[in-house]
Amino acid sequence: MSTDYIPAIERQGYTLREASFLYLVAAHSGYFMRRHFARLLDRVDGAMCTHFLTKAGNLGHVRRLAFSQNRHVYHLQSKTIYRLCGAENSQNRRMKGETGIKHRLMVLDYVLDDLRQQFLVTVEKKVEFFTRDLGIPMDVLPCLPFGEDDTSSRLFIDQAPISIRQHGTHRWLVRFAFVDEGAKTIKPFRRFLSEYEALLRKLPAFEVVYTADTDVNFPAATEEFLRRFPPAGASPLFPRGVEHFLGFARARLHWERSGGRVELTELATLQDGQKIYRTAGHESLYARLVNGAVTEQELRRDSRATQEFRFETYLLEESYPFQTPRYRGRH
Repeated sequence: MSTDYIPAIERQGYTLREASFLYLVAAHSGYFMRRHFARLLDRVDGAMCTHFLTKAGNLGHVRRLAFSQNRHVYHLQSKTIYRLCGAENSQNRRMKGETGIKHRLMVLDYVLDDLRQQFLVTVEKKVEFFTRDLGIPMDVLPCLPFGEDDTSSRLFIDQAPISIRQHGTHRWLVRFAFVDEGAKTIKPFRRFLSEYEALLRKLPAFEVVYTADTDVNFPAATEEFLRRFPPAGASPLFPRGVEHFLGFARARLHWERSGGRVELTELATLQDGQKIYRTAGHESLYARLVNGAVTEQELRRDSRATQEFRFETYLLEESYPFQTPRYRGRH
């Protein structure tokens, strides 16, 4: 947690712990519940929470929103607080729909679960870290074009939590959290991976954490990640791992020797591989496999992963005040 902005928030009439909490909310979510503040205090919800919420409401910094189950969500809407946090134009100040609010509450739960993480809070911090500290080109950062001429773009528009920590083998390990606020399928996760894949492949070490309040999408999300990033690792020659290339080579050889009569699964493998393995190096390697100059075993032995990466699923065992059957209680 950055402490640079907290003294300025304290001067608005808050205690150190209250100011620290407001900084976390401004930086990561914009929305919170009573239990979030109690959790930061490591206390049972009680008088200290009531005193803080009354004070923040009287100062006009926080607005209470009523939801189902007779529960409330609080919105940090004060431009003053965001300005003191260096985020005067933060989207967290804006009113959101139920899905957007739930997403932000889940992000705050994720952050509070491990305050030791060093988060890249703003777009500026993210761009600075990836381009200056890691030397990654701007054109591989996830962006969403807008405007008719598409000459401008917005970077990291999804505001996915990104944290960094020192790493033994590499200088930095970068951790990306995808937050599923209740999707019925993993289509949003596929889109997330597509938008971030170019950046992920440039990193020496990274983790992707699929965060949700139910485990229903965990198996499919795991399968999708491993399809793009096989456990054997990735390299410039084998961006999806050596096994993926070998599967393509076998399907191509069968296609060529059968006159184009292959199974549908092989056809899908061919179509997928043709988009990836198009360089002279791939053609040369395929020819050497066909004529026996190199074997599959030798390729497996000689291929070296150039990245360290890991995929995790993370279950938020909390309830949210929305009409949803997702929550099944703590496990």
